[in-house]
Amino acid sequence: MRGRCIILGLTLWAAMGCDDDNSAAGADAQAADEAVAVDQAEADAQDPGPGGDLAVEADAAPDAGPPDWPALAPPDDVTLGTVRRHVVWVDGVAAPPNPTTGEATPPELNRVRVLSYAPADGTPPEALIVTMPGFLGGAMSFDGTARALVEEAAAQGMSLEVQVIDRRANLLEDLRGMLAADVGGDGAIARAYYRNEGTVGGRSFEGLHAASEVSFMSEWGLAVHLGDLRNVIALVPEARRRGHVFLMGHSFGTAISELYAAWRFADGRRGAEDLAGLILLDGSLPAAIDEAAWRTDGVSLGIASVPGVDKQRAEGPRFAALPLLGAEVLVNAQILGLSARFAPDAVVDDPEFPPLYALLFGGAPMPALTARTALALVFDDDSSPLGFARATLGALDGPAERYQNIIASEELLRPSDATRAYAWRDAFTLEPPEYTPITLFSEIVASGPTNFYEWYFPTRLLNDVFACGSAAVPEDGWQATEGLRAFDGPLDDAPILSFDAALISGDAMAAIAGRVAPTVGEGRPNAGARRDDPRGFELVDVNDMAHLDMGTAPRSAQNVIPPKIVAFVRANAEPGPIE
Repeated sequence: MRGRCIILGLTLWAAMGCDDDNSAAGADAQAADEAVAVDQAEADAQDPGPGGDLAVEADAAPDAGPPDWPALAPPDDVTLGTVRRHVVWVDGVAAPPNPTTGEATPPELNRVRVLSYAPADGTPPEALIVTMPGFLGGAMSFDGTARALVEEAAAQGMSLEVQVIDRRANLLEDLRGMLAADVGGDGAIARAYYRNEGTVGGRSFEGLHAASEVSFMSEWGLAVHLGDLRNVIALVPEARRRGHVFLMGHSFGTAISELYAAWRFADGRRGAEDLAGLILLDGSLPAAIDEAAWRTDGVSLGIASVPGVDKQRAEGPRFAALPLLGAEVLVNAQILGLSARFAPDAVVDDPEFPPLYALLFGGAPMPALTARTALALVFDDDSSPLGFARATLGALDGPAERYQNIIASEELLRPSDATRAYAWRDAFTLEPPEYTPITLFSEIVASGPTNFYEWYFPTRLLNDVFACGSAAVPEDGWQATEGLRAFDGPLDDAPILSFDAALISGDAMAAIAGRVAPTVGEGRPNAGARRDDPRGFELVDVNDMAHLDMGTAPRSAQNVIPPKIVAFVRANAEPGPIE
């Protein structure tokens, strides 16, 4: 995967509309709103048994129906060692209605959920890092690094807050079964709920949205997402933003972040004016497309393509679906994560997993795998065929073979003996150690109050980012007519720290320096620093890290990302607390 632009890194997986008929609509957009029981009275009446599972009487009537579990959700405010993590709700911008169907975004979806990480002792933060996840990434995909940054800052004598954006599309997800399983400590709850073999709080899963539905999503493009992001940043008083607010993007989130800095909002204020610095993790802008591609012809992604905006408005697809897999694979991966977290040594018996195993690993027969091992094989950098979905999680414990994987077009590792049981050696037990322990990874994948994935990534956002690929669109051009206002990339005078990991080439990352102002702007701590000076632009090579490690890896001796980022923040933030 090395050397490809982040957008091209999606080509094998971002085939839009290949799975239009996922199922009927009806996802519960508010499943994670409550920090306690969604319906405690109903839960009490259920009389849950040990571990949170509903006790089923052995002599129950034959027509008793499927099991029902209490509709519980993990708390929105928790303490994780020295870090407090809590949910912040922010009103977003009002997205325009779909001009073809007339369907408007429901008001409850014009908002964003933010996971805030801050010192548990309540020390007022001196700086804030607002974080934009990558393609298909929910806020929990950055849980490991967010915690590590707060911890590292404290070790360096600084109080830091990290806020991770959960984009508005996450609100379309029905997480009722996932959250109940998280609280109940049993992945079987989620498995039963999403397979319509059980209910939660008396409710059945109504199915995934189809990509041809939710027509209002056709207007969830770059202007809407940057408006939402601006509202999050605006929680900090305007006079304090330029000296205290940093914007960090991972993967596709780097493109969104770079375009935020280049954006000139309707009030004339540039995004970069609200930032003390940019932090870009293994991602970059794509080459720009023309109006015909944006509007009608679509965007080519190698073997896949994104349809033009006109088609998205008229018939869809309105969100990305993975080829052959659809959004269901994200649901099943989270169910597997729950099993790996709560029953890590149990052998996988989910009938949905063997077909996925065969698809991912070249049709090989599946041996007996513990839940933890199965999750690790799907995501580990030595075995996963999905380059944008790899982490360094450890190593397979058992005989393995190298083979040519068709999906990845490279040699990967898989179990070689289908007759034996396999376990997993965790990341920190290897020599040299790797970055993300599978124990932590399974916790991040399985935990609420939101989730690791974004089931419904808007296709329109891809079109718009490609349209603004230069970060310097003409003020009288077609992009401006369509509300795409990335005029001012060459005026971005904020310092930039970037990291080049396993997915993006160093050349693509280095090219960022040529798209911005030649020096750090006046009034900033390192004013006048050129882009060939690390104070103005620094590119850090972390090629032994996998792409997901940059959001999941905890603080460790081998992980240079937290200390480098905290040092960058300290060097470019104004002294004193934000407020």
